[in-house]
Amino acid sequence: MTVARVRDSGTVWMANNGKVEASTLRDMPTQVLVALLPFEFAESVDRVLVIGLASGITAGAVSQVPDIRTLEVVELEPAVVPGARLFDAYNHGVLDDPRTQLVINDARNHLVRAEPGKYQVIVSEPSNPWITGVSNLFTREFFELGRSRLAPGGVWAQWVQTYGMGPEDLRTLLATFTEVYPEVLLFGTLEDADLILIGSDRPLLPTTERFAATNARWPTVAAEFGLIGMSDPRMLLSTFVADRDGIRSIAKDAPLNTDDNARIEHSAPLYLHTRTATDNLDQLLAGAQVPAADVETWGALASIYAKKGDLRRSVWAMALAMEGDSPYARRALEGIQQGDWEDALRELAPPPDPDSPISETHRRWRDAVRKSVE
Repeated sequence: MTVARVRDSGTVWMANNGKVEASTLRDMPTQVLVALLPFEFAESVDRVLVIGLASGITAGAVSQVPDIRTLEVVELEPAVVPGARLFDAYNHGVLDDPRTQLVINDARNHLVRAEPGKYQVIVSEPSNPWITGVSNLFTREFFELGRSRLAPGGVWAQWVQTYGMGPEDLRTLLATFTEVYPEVLLFGTLEDADLILIGSDRPLLPTTERFAATNARWPTVAAEFGLIGMSDPRMLLSTFVADRDGIRSIAKDAPLNTDDNARIEHSAPLYLHTRTATDNLDQLLAGAQVPAADVETWGALASIYAKKGDLRRSVWAMALAMEGDSPYARRALEGIQQGDWEDALRELAPPPDPDSPISETHRRWRDAVRKSVE
């Protein structure tokens, strides 16, 4: 176990057996989002489990939810604990939080011994699925075990990587998770290097109204989102990728990862030193959805998507925003449905009437698109 600080940037990082597991810079968006997204949807939050301590930043972000009564953190490697202490300035001193119960055990064994329906939220952020001893935390049977330990209306948050994993393996993990949970949402981090799956037995609807209500209810959570540039609920909504139907379309016909076939454990290491993030991102963006919203939110999302280089969804969101104000918007939406977003972009290029309420939004969007393609 190694904890070090980069002299130039001041970044603190943790490595286990030479592999970096956490940091105070590049990993922050993932650590905060996987910690807090499930609380946007959980019906109650009395008892929470976090799988994987590492730096404690994820567990520390969870601890910023004031309504939690018991926060269990299960960690396999005892040497991680003193390392996490070196991140106290970043993890809110979570190990000293009176609500925290640290358990040194295998996460699967811990859940087997837990009574059904014990937790309202479970956050699973173990190490990479190609690591022996961790790979069985990404199988259908483990997800089924986890679901059985959630109370009705409970929420499971699952971290998934996009780097160092083949596109077929990623599709397998998505298919496996959606096989277990009837309601699923997929989110991407700021850099889209990591994904977060949210699963529940109750409907999940991502909206700016929901996110704003959470920020108002829990200011400490709003402050934590602010650390990663997510204070604006529209920015948080922009990380949404797809719902369960959209995910299953992306993962169509992908084989499942099970205890018996150990597919990911044996396949994922083949891509360990291969640059797969771009291919994985391309297949995700090809099936990514625009969430239900109002005109103002769609207009904001259109510019956000453009700045991220996601021009397909940028055009889609702007067409939705302009649908009632432009004769070209309907044709643009038809073009998107037919898979031709570039033609849809041409349809939307002419500015609307200057007196139109969407005029300024359209101008900002065009500027964002222009900068994205330059």
